[in-house]
Amino acid sequence: MSVVDVPWTFEDEDFKLASIWADIYKESAYYSEARALRQAVCDKLGLTQKGFRFKRGMDRRQLAQHQLYLYTLKDLGGSCHDTGDHDSALEHLEEAIIEVKKLLHPQRPDPALYVMLIGLQSDRAGELQCLGDHMAAYHQREEAWKSWSKKSKDPRLLKATVGAFRDWASSLIDIGRYSEAIAKLRQTISFYESERQRFSPIDRDVLLARSELARAYMEDQQHDEAWKEYTRLHKLMKESKKDHPDTLLAAEGVAASLSNLGKSKAALEVRVANITQWKALPSQKNQQFQNFIAAKYNLAQNLEEVGYYSTALDHYNDVLKSRLASLRHKHGKYCKCKASLNDPAPQQTFNLAVLQCQTTYRFSTNEVMTSLEAITTILDKMGNAEETNRFLRLTLQVCQYKAEVAVPGIKTHIVKRSRREAYACFNRLASLAKRGDERISQRKQVLGLQRKYLGDG
Repeated sequence: MSVVDVPWTFEDEDFKLASIWADIYKESAYYSEARALRQAVCDKLGLTQKGFRFKRGMDRRQLAQHQLYLYTLKDLGGSCHDTGDHDSALEHLEEAIIEVKKLLHPQRPDPALYVMLIGLQSDRAGELQCLGDHMAAYHQREEAWKSWSKKSKDPRLLKATVGAFRDWASSLIDIGRYSEAIAKLRQTISFYESERQRFSPIDRDVLLARSELARAYMEDQQHDEAWKEYTRLHKLMKESKKDHPDTLLAAEGVAASLSNLGKSKAALEVRVANITQWKALPSQKNQQFQNFIAAKYNLAQNLEEVGYYSTALDHYNDVLKSRLASLRHKHGKYCKCKASLNDPAPQQTFNLAVLQCQTTYRFSTNEVMTSLEAITTILDKMGNAEETNRFLRLTLQVCQYKAEVAVPGIKTHIVKRSRREAYACFNRLASLAKRGDERISQRKQVLGLQRKYLGDG
């Protein structure tokens, strides 16, 4: 506790202790505490509040202190990301990029600094992606690749620049340029295969490139190629990581490809086995838990495809229960609502959840909305009109609030993204109307709202 609570003289060991402590908070899902600690470290170094900046002529100790500041700033950006505050994460990363660029010496290039800069630029692109600005993320990754691709003689820098090229290709998927992405990712994998002495087939960078290539195939509707790539990826993952969550995610890709190829029963077998392995993992924390819930949701969809409606409904209800629990998770001490389908006033409960999660919390209310929508749809297929109408009302309440909420302090792009999600759900729910004129009328209303709040673009 002395790191934060008593006067702190700058020492490397104090910094290491604080970093380890913050990492433990992060791994234990105490994201807000990790963020507060890293902010305190910056403040204790006297850097953030006094506007510390790099200056020529600093002595060795000042330079060391400045570099620790940059590492802390980078980690602080990561903690902001974990708490869902992508705007603050973006600000910290941009400041770190500016300061790192000042340290670069044209005559005496330091590979470690170049590697750090590429990593910061990649993280910045990731935050832009989280904010829905895929084009800006694409341009950032393009800059990262083109700026440093000619400085790749050092082995460490070579690995970073190839990673930047792979990330650039991944951004092409996000903006819909699938054929270009596929070509660049194939080029990346060919390079990895030609450099076997540096990159083994089960190296993390190689596996990530294969994963992105499979995603590109799937987005481009080349489902047969996606299935082959996901199968190859899953095999490599099993050789290297066995029952690691990444291996289970690769198996989810295999199942999704099979489902897209019309082989729903084969996909179901993969997903049933996968869920068993998810449950056998020693712990379910953080993103790993969210991936497990997503796998259960996919299983429910698969069961619905093959006509097992009752079992699918049970899984959908389990997923919804977990996602509502996530909204009121104690992490961050922000979401104290008791969201429940049995609350006497569900609208106020859901409104509170939406408000709190949009402003301060990392779990998206969009997941709750999609769960409600899935339950509504399957109840309609089962012919249960009363329950269909009840869940339809709940779903529409969440959609309406997401579409119309305008809370002071929420960034414009967050409100727009929230509205886009709500309008998409409104439009899909219109298909439940039994008469064609009702569906047309509902979709016209959605179109009117889109033009009003999002513009004609």
